[in-house]
Amino acid sequence: MNVFGIVSMVLLMVFLSGCSLEARLSEMSGIAGKPGTLVPASQFQVIGENDPDRDDLLKASVHANFEWAGDNNQKYRVRIMQANGAVEHCAPVIVTGVSMDLPNCNFSDQHYYKAEIVPVDDALNPLWTFSRLFEFLVLKLRLNFRSLDLLTGESLYFAVADGVPSYSFADGGSGYLNTTNLNYKVPLAAPDAQDTVTVTDANGTQDQAKISVRGFKQTNFQVKSLPIAASYAIGKDVTRTASGVLLAITMAESAIWMDTWITFRSTDNGRTWNKSDIFIWRYDEETYGHSIAASPDGSAYACGTEGTSSSYDWAVRKTTDDGLTWSTVHKLAGAYACYGIAVNSSGKVYTIGEGVASTWEVYESGDGGSTFNKIDSNAGTGYLVEVDPSGNLLTVGKVGGNLAIRRGVYSGGTWGWTDVSVPAVTIASRFWESFLQMTFKSATEFYLVGTFANQMRVLKTTDAGLTWTEEYATGVSGYGQGIALASDNDTLVISGYSGDKVEAHRRVAGVWSKVPDVNLPCGGCNKEGGPLMTLPSGDIVGFFYDTAEISLGWTSYSTNKGLSWASPQKLLWGQPYDVAPLFIAKKRNGDIWFATESANDSWQWGNSLHLSTNSGSQWQKIAESFPAVWTDMLSFSHAARDSDGNYFYATSAPAEKLYASLDAGATWLERSVAALNSAAVKITYLDTSYDDSLVMVVSSATEAQIRVSANQGLSWTDKKLFPITAGATNFVFHDLYFHNEQNIFLAGEEVRGGVSYYVIYKTDQSFSTWLLVKEALVTSLNKVALKQGADGFIYASLNSTIFKSSDDGGVWQATPGTWPSFLDYAVNSKGRAFIMSSTYEVMTYSSYSNSLFVVQKPNDTPRWEFEAQPYMLLINNKVNFPVVYPDEQKGSQLFMRELPEAN
Repeated sequence: MNVFGIVSMVLLMVFLSGCSLEARLSEMSGIAGKPGTLVPASQFQVIGENDPDRDDLLKASVHANFEWAGDNNQKYRVRIMQANGAVEHCAPVIVTGVSMDLPNCNFSDQHYYKAEIVPVDDALNPLWTFSRLFEFLVLKLRLNFRSLDLLTGESLYFAVADGVPSYSFADGGSGYLNTTNLNYKVPLAAPDAQDTVTVTDANGTQDQAKISVRGFKQTNFQVKSLPIAASYAIGKDVTRTASGVLLAITMAESAIWMDTWITFRSTDNGRTWNKSDIFIWRYDEETYGHSIAASPDGSAYACGTEGTSSSYDWAVRKTTDDGLTWSTVHKLAGAYACYGIAVNSSGKVYTIGEGVASTWEVYESGDGGSTFNKIDSNAGTGYLVEVDPSGNLLTVGKVGGNLAIRRGVYSGGTWGWTDVSVPAVTIASRFWESFLQMTFKSATEFYLVGTFANQMRVLKTTDAGLTWTEEYATGVSGYGQGIALASDNDTLVISGYSGDKVEAHRRVAGVWSKVPDVNLPCGGCNKEGGPLMTLPSGDIVGFFYDTAEISLGWTSYSTNKGLSWASPQKLLWGQPYDVAPLFIAKKRNGDIWFATESANDSWQWGNSLHLSTNSGSQWQKIAESFPAVWTDMLSFSHAARDSDGNYFYATSAPAEKLYASLDAGATWLERSVAALNSAAVKITYLDTSYDDSLVMVVSSATEAQIRVSANQGLSWTDKKLFPITAGATNFVFHDLYFHNEQNIFLAGEEVRGGVSYYVIYKTDQSFSTWLLVKEALVTSLNKVALKQGADGFIYASLNSTIFKSSDDGGVWQATPGTWPSFLDYAVNSKGRAFIMSSTYEVMTYSSYSNSLFVVQKPNDTPRWEFEAQPYMLLINNKVNFPVVYPDEQKGSQLFMRELPEAN
């Protein structure tokens, strides 16, 4: 009997929902012999993103085909048996002809089988005394693809197709493969990378798949530097390093970012200051700097709060280079705030604040801040910790709304604590409550300033902190926030405010008096006094902040023991421009316009309009509005440029107006915008057509009209008035799209018989004859947006579907995916759509899993500008969306984030 060996090879091409995924099975080999036998499908397959229960995706059924010499009209019985015996592996099969497909009988991996072929009659009796026997080897593969492109945010699963054999999985070092659940997930904003997934069976045989991760391409899309300004930086505490550098910790805030912990440094005794540490976080995250202290070893420590608007952590940061660089060395998760920090003469660090259980907690570190141990816990909230001249600790806080002071003495290896005697006064319960300051005149005489019983008051102890009495009260409602003992070791200076006016008081030769307003920074204007510090030179450095509409941090100094103060310096940590986009739009001619809310160097608020004619590589400011009166500020809504370089913009506030500049923006002329059937109108579209005429759409509550001007807006020709369908009662304009000169499309919402329809009309550049090419009942609030994809086709969003037309609007085909509510979308060169959802998530449709996945979430981008920009557009034929990123040193930067081209 003849025995034939069979060499096996499998080639499998899988095409998924328009996604050209080539899945190729690796070569399989058996013993020498005739080629051509195919074996069952791959042992492993990819199933959908985040959907391990899908067992029907990518199923392939590839069978072996047997051929033999014989009669095509003859019946044959085929039995599949194990190669080492006569045990049937599959039930016998009767076929007519000289070929058959191998039945799927759950063949084992790497196992030899034989096929016995015997001719039979109609009664299935053997006709001859011999059979033809084939022997073959089954090698089941571990992966059914060799290469794959995955987009940032996408994921898929490796799953076992038949049973659970003993295989191990490993990636190429990216960490994207979860070897427990076999989910391969590309992190959001992952960089471009190549990864290899390796599968090893129980015998050590390996198979590999290459995965190309397509990440974001981020390009600078900024106007000049467009940094953002902090609206103030409030001085909270100040210290002096061993080398004489001054470090001040502040809490800053802006219109863009939430509260931010900023540290400033001065190398010239407080004459000038520069920011050194901006401890900023993302999106809704907040940081609050409260206290700072220098160590005798040259380092310095700052403490405060790191967290979000609803969750906070106690944090300590450290510098070893006089404040040039900082790092977080300690965090206490879930603790509300570290309010105070101090360092003793041996370098031990002490912190105080509100702990996890909302209690007064004190911690000590003896290893440079690497670890902290709790040394005291008390009811209430601790605000201030100080090391007195004898090395004991004094902590100040609030218990039940009243002032409390505790004294800690280290003895016998432990800290002992005593509640000392204090006046029965309340302590301010407000965010600025950590504004307390203490100074030491001798080993036993100390002074404390704060807001006690609703006044700026000074408390005094002459027994090293065991007993405290009132030294001075201003007599009027106010807040005490800074104290300094002058260089003569007798004169005391305190600062604070009353009635939103900065106040300073001095004690000279035992007599207290108020410093005249004219001697104060800014002559006693709307500023608050903050912490004070006496320098070895005798100067006193002070911090203040303005409480006017735009709050600013200030610093000043006194060379005469606080009697008079130098003109204040702005304590800014950004620059005076505030990027808050009003709109971003790409026009028919490729121009990109955007308008921003801004602040200028004089801290006037206004808006600016910017243009790029080279895909965002360079920008120029076209117009701006910085009025003295807020309500006079122009709010730019649309802009356009013709081929002669004339500029046009429309405003939505303080009124709907149109302006033209015929001299490159040097001067602007108002153009008339007529009412629509006596109804007030809004300018809802502005661009130029192919013949360079200016095209404007004006809308009232029930109608919309196209108007065209051939003379830069001096006069207008009224074109079609919508609605145009018989019986329609009102029309809401959504979009106008120039595809080419003969195909211009308009979209909107039309009401007929009380029923709302989304509609798309088509015309040419004459705007005369219109054809309804698409309509749908309104079932969602998605705006109808008309786009050209990077593939050159026309796209339109209607309700939850994005449609594509490849024949100039004749036929509209639904693209894959059912979309949630979205604000804008764009389509890449592969025909893949990306949306900006109504929750400001960038989403796309995965053909691997037949579902949506999120490419980027709002909190993947710092702060709310990302949410406030519902824009997606094509730049250089790539899908982009704008992101405002708050750079720690430069301020807020506007970027376009380019999406990769993975299909």
